[in-house]
This record gives sequence, C-alpha cells and structure tokens, in this order.
Amino acid sequence: MRLAVPSITLLAAGLLLAADASGPAVADPACSIPPRVVGPDGIPGTADDGILFENFDTERDGTPGISLAALPRGTPGVLNDTIGVWVGTAGGSNVLGGVGCAGFLVPPQDLDCRIDPDHDMDWHIHCPPGTCPNQAGHVTPLDGALAFSGPNSLHWGHHFEINSRDGDSTKVRQLAAFMTDPIHLTPAPQPGDLELSFFQIADMMDNKSYGLPPGQANDFGDVQIQLLDPHAPGGGQWGFWDKLIPFQNVYDHISYIWSTFGTSPTYCVLTPTDTGPVGYAPRGSRETLCYPNGVWSRCGNSRDSYNTGECAGPGFAGATGPGLWVQSRFSLAAYLGQTIRIRWIAQSWEFDCCTDNYYELGGSWGPQVGDEGWWIDDIRITGVLQSPAQIPGAVETCNGVDDDCDGLVDEDPSCPDPDFDGIQGASDNCPLVANADQADVDQDTVGDRCDLDDGLILISVTPVGVTWQQETGYETFNLYGGDIDVLRESGLYTQRRSCRKPMTSVTFTGSQIQPAPGKADFYLVTGVHNGVESSLGTDSSGVPRPNANPCPPQFGTLKIGPPT
Repeated sequence: MRLAVPSITLLAAGLLLAADASGPAVADPACSIPPRVVGPDGIPGTADDGILFENFDTERDGTPGISLAALPRGTPGVLNDTIGVWVGTAGGSNVLGGVGCAGFLVPPQDLDCRIDPDHDMDWHIHCPPGTCPNQAGHVTPLDGALAFSGPNSLHWGHHFEINSRDGDSTKVRQLAAFMTDPIHLTPAPQPGDLELSFFQIADMMDNKSYGLPPGQANDFGDVQIQLLDPHAPGGGQWGFWDKLIPFQNVYDHISYIWSTFGTSPTYCVLTPTDTGPVGYAPRGSRETLCYPNGVWSRCGNSRDSYNTGECAGPGFAGATGPGLWVQSRFSLAAYLGQTIRIRWIAQSWEFDCCTDNYYELGGSWGPQVGDEGWWIDDIRITGVLQSPAQIPGAVETCNGVDDDCDGLVDEDPSCPDPDFDGIQGASDNCPLVANADQADVDQDTVGDRCDLDDGLILISVTPVGVTWQQETGYETFNLYGGDIDVLRESGLYTQRRSCRKPMTSVTFTGSQIQPAPGKADFYLVTGVHNGVESSLGTDSSGVPRPNANPCPPQFGTLKIGPPT
C-alpha cells in the first residue's frame, strides 16, 4: 500500500489558496507534431531538443554586448538578444496598465494611486560594467556584478551609484515585465516536458525592511501566463493574463493589504488591468497582485551565503558575484499543445505623492539593503516546438477526436460538460467533479479530484469546516493545522490536530476556522491503517514535513486545539 501524501491547503482571510503540480494529458496520435526547438547545445537532433533556454549571455542579434528591447528579436533596427521583450506602461508593442487594489483610495480621492507619469521601466540586462549597451540607471556598479551562470542576469531595479551597489534601489509606482516571445508547447510530452524553471534572487520592500506585519510586501514580483486562441477572428487572439502557480520554492510573501495602516491618502498597491473581468474584480480587472495573492519579495540572498531569505531553498552560489540563488519550478501541463507567453511582472507601491524612489528619499529608507530589486537567470522551458501544434481554422466537433490538434478532445462549447468546469466531458479526466486544472499526479487518466488511490489526499476548506478525499486503504484520518506565521518561525506543522476521524470532514463553529485579519491558517490530513499513520508529505523543495506532535496511537477522539 502506498502512503497518501496530503496537499497543503491555506486559508487566508477566508480565501482558499491551493496549488498542486499536475501531469500532462495525452494527445491524439493522428495529429502531426512540428519539430522541437533546437536545445541549448545548438545542435539539431540531440537530447536537449525541446528545451528553450535563456541565460542572458547568448549573443543572438549579431552585435557586441547582450541587449534587451521592447520589440522582439528580428525586428528591423532593433537590438535584442533575448527570448522576449521588456513591457512597460508606455512604448513598445505591448503596454501595461494598472489600477489600485480594492480598499486603497484611487483617483480622485488619491490622485497618485496610478502608474508614475514618468513611466519608469527598469528591466535590463545586469552585466559587468561596459559589457552591454545599457542606459544610465541600468549600468551595473563596479561591485554589483551578480549572475547565476555566466556574467549576466536579468534585473528589475535601478542603479543610482556607479561605484557602489549600496545605491541600488527600486522606483515606486511602477509596473514592468519581461515577457517571452510566443512559446509553442508540445501536445505529446516526453518525460521532463512541460515545465518552467528559473533561478531568482528577490530583494524588495517588505516586512523585513520596515514595520509591515509578518509576511506582507509592498514591492514584489510574480510570474503570469497568457494563452493564444488560434481560432479567434483575425488569425488568433491572446487571452487574459493569469497567475502561474509554482510547485517548488513557492511564494515567500503576500501582497500588502490596505487595512494594515488603515485608509491612507497616499499608500496604494497596483495590479495589472489585462487580467480580465472574471473572478474577484472589484475595479473591473481580476486582481492578481493584491492581498492575499502570493508574491516574491525575499527569495534567495543578494549579499551573502548565510540563508535563502524566506524561500525554502536550497540555495546555489552563482558564477558571478555573492549571494545565493533559488530555483522556482512550475508545471505547464495544463497548457498541453497550446501557444503561450510568460511574463515576470514586478510591482512597486505608491509610497506618497511625490517620492520617486527609496534611495533619493534618504534617511532610514536609503541607501539600504532590502530594496535592490529582482534578479532572474537561467530560464528553462521544456517541451517546446518550432511552430504551433494546433491547426488554425480547424473546427472541433463532438466526435471524440482532437480535430484541431490542441491536445483536447471535444472542447467545443456545444459539447456536454456535466460538471461545468470548462472541460467537456469527453476530454475531462474527472467528468462529474469540477477540476479545470485536470491535475493527474499518477498519470492514470483519472483526475486527482476523482482518484482515490493516487497517494494524494486533497483537502477543501470552507468557512464552516474542512473536507478531504476518502483515499482507499485507510480506516481513519488525522487532521492537522496551524498558523502559517508560526510555521515559518518554528517549522511546526502540527500545531492543532483532530485525531482518528472515521469520516472525511470536520465541522467547525464560531471563529475556529476564520483566521484573524492579516493571518493565514493551513491544514494537512494523514491516513491511518492498522494503527500506522501516513506521512505529512514533503514541502515545496522536496523535504519531508516533520510530524513533531503526532496523534497518539490509542483509541479515542481529540478536539481541535493545541497538541496535548
């Protein structure tokens, strides 16, 4: 019998936050598949084909020095050596817009809860001084070289001093992104395909720099994804942007909430306006960078090798400069056979009406450590094709065949969808239980939401209780939980517990389930067979979660509460 592995489930201010790495679906064998992109070795037909790799050291435009531009590589007169473009709030072929998160005052009450009129855009190649064509403010200081591999990395931040990295800071009221060119994913993945990974160091304004509550950040980064609809009128149309949830080295903070300092005429966090109206969109655009969404602000270490900030790690020393880099990983299995774009988007808050950056504000704000920005290196995307796998213009019909070669069968809206999850029944791996992500951890074609013998106990949290799957092979279940801040400080997963439950749910009353404002709770479930308890699974870095206060083996029932 396999041991069940619980998925960790968080409840923050009444909202459910959960993520699992999902496995790939199966494509229709009748669809022809374009060749895979040539891999990092530059030789067609070798084992690394299908890997799209960016280390910001590769010369691609034929001119000296590594360049980044707002227009893609190959555009006449444009110097760009990367697999993408920078995207700011003005200029270029793509433009970001932003709006204040719910709760913050916006114009006309707060006229400066908006993008700075200077339209700063601070993504740039972080290279040794004089080796790449950077403009003023993006020239690496003499002591500031920092890269995971090779001499260069990608950096969001501003260099105010040429001789010292103590002048590194971030400008406020900014939304800026590095966005990839279109990426064509295979509909027939091989082992290791359909995954995104990158190394990062995040060093931005959060509770480690001043008096924010634990776990909150003012300035931060996120990774988001966009899907192309090739059958839309006009030859195709890009959809709305959405968060891409990691499964390794997940977010280290959540976005700052307006109520932390109460209603203020100046403070404001921005969220992009190209995310669509579906979901929580109190100001017309679904919030992706607002509380309680996860973000990165303190991951890795830009100064020394003592710790990996608030990320689990492990940390890796870079080839250039000090510090520790951390690798985050994401599953792309939900986008099987699709054409996508990915962006690394950074946000800095409105501090007051007139301040441009922390460095110039001076005093205790600058220069300081903790506002130096976000470094990205060694982006790796697997299962990438040279051209789209889909057949533009093909019509999907309800015939059990993948007519348009997009990896989905009978996804036409007219086809039956019994569980209303947006996946038509013929191609749904869990047709009677909603599971839009189609996660299938053991790859047996039965979705995790329906699979009771996949070694995974999925948990759901509502305002009145916790429910979990009846994973086969267990007579009873133990429920553990606690405060996420206590977990970060102590590593204790078993702060509260409810033992030997023969059913698959626990009902709470009153305030037992609802975290206090600014707090987040988590829950884990284990199974018990013949008195033997399954493990608590592993954390995002693969390290087993310790069970320091297990349920006692004797019979009986304990109430939810502190371990006894």
